[in-house]
Amino acid sequence: NKNRAKSQEYAERVIKQSEPMEMWENLRRGYVTLGNLSLKKRHFAEAEQSYANATKLAGQHSLSKDSLNNLGELMRRQGKYQDALKYYDAFLDWALKTGATRHEIMAYNNMGVACTAIHDYERARDLFDKAFELNKPLRKRFSAVLSLAMKGLTFELQGELPAAFELYHQAFKMALLADADAPAAVYGKLGRLMFGYDEPEPATYFLKKYLEYSPADV
Repeated sequence: NKNRAKSQEYAERVIKQSEPMEMWENLRRGYVTLGNLSLKKRHFAEAEQSYANATKLAGQHSLSKDSLNNLGELMRRQGKYQDALKYYDAFLDWALKTGATRHEIMAYNNMGVACTAIHDYERARDLFDKAFELNKPLRKRFSAVLSLAMKGLTFELQGELPAAFELYHQAFKMALLADADAPAAVYGKLGRLMFGYDEPEPATYFLKKYLEYSPADV
């Protein structure tokens, strides 16, 4: 991928030039970019090192610690949910101390997704509720849709389908999507939404359910 190669080359150049000039924020961003590129290639050790470098810089120079969230995402993608929660919790702590509401919402949603993966559904719902309430004044559609859809999934995984589908319909409304009645259509929309939101685990679940409910080709 030419664009990815150019992005990596640019990030490496930024890192090389920024450190001697003590341009710490540029350096931090360069490390995060390198980490993101490594994560996309599933080079987990390289991604972790880049995010760790960014986090260390942030601590030394009072910069944004959003790389803690990146570390949480990295762990979650590897199925290391308890490690992910530790990083998300540290990210949340930073967000609370700095008044970064947008990051606080992100932390609650990501912690909720990780809790869903380890079947801690009550805690997951509490986290999604916190994210949703905090988001009301900001009206960030992405965050609200994720909170509603994932809260619905926690109910579905416990066999409470009416509560789940009510939340799924609310998510469609929030996403400005046409509603759907048939289960196949509901799951198909949810799968595409989650895939678009870069949430592969719930996307996979919903798309599998879509295939289960879709009539077989004749």
